[in-house]
Amino acid sequence: MEFKSYQNEFFCNSFLSNEKEVTRITVSGTKKYLLLLDDRKTHDLTLLFDIKENSSLLLKLFISSSSKINIFINHEGMKSISNIHANMIAKNETIDVKVTSRINEGIKFCETHEYLKGIITGKGKINHFPILDIFDNDNIGSHSSAIGHFDIETLFYLNSRGLSNRKAIKLLYNSYKNEILDGFNYRSLKKEGA
Repeated sequence: MEFKSYQNEFFCNSFLSNEKEVTRITVSGTKKYLLLLDDRKTHDLTLLFDIKENSSLLLKLFISSSSKINIFINHEGMKSISNIHANMIAKNETIDVKVTSRINEGIKFCETHEYLKGIITGKGKINHFPILDIFDNDNIGSHSSAIGHFDIETLFYLNSRGLSNRKAIKLLYNSYKNEILDGFNYRSLKKEGA
């Protein structure tokens, strides 16, 4: 897997194969990563992030393909921050996401946060496994996960405005994806060859 870069932003949405991939990334300074898995391939990815002292990581993911994702966040230095945001849509796919955030003993004043949202349609399935390994009380960690179906009232409202179910679901799908793209210079990232 190769992340293309534009300024301090990194983007990846293309993979050479369906093989298992492992990528290790060292984060120094403030870095933002965007990963889009909406290509209908099956993915088995492991991402390892080592975050240095006084550094910050923002990782945003949009997943709508069958995927098994393992993310390991290792805070190596004091005052480091990690934020993971993932939006997932499982139509008839299974999506497994395991996020392990580790702040070792003696490392202080760090923050790690995970926010995962998923929508299930058809026979889709989403599994989220959050693990917070925090060994010192001077650190902050949190995780949240919300998984469910498209809101019937929202679909009814969009139907009452003249949209078919298919168009309403496509609109909601795109808004879910755009929520992840927000805050990224996505057009410049794509133009740089991603």
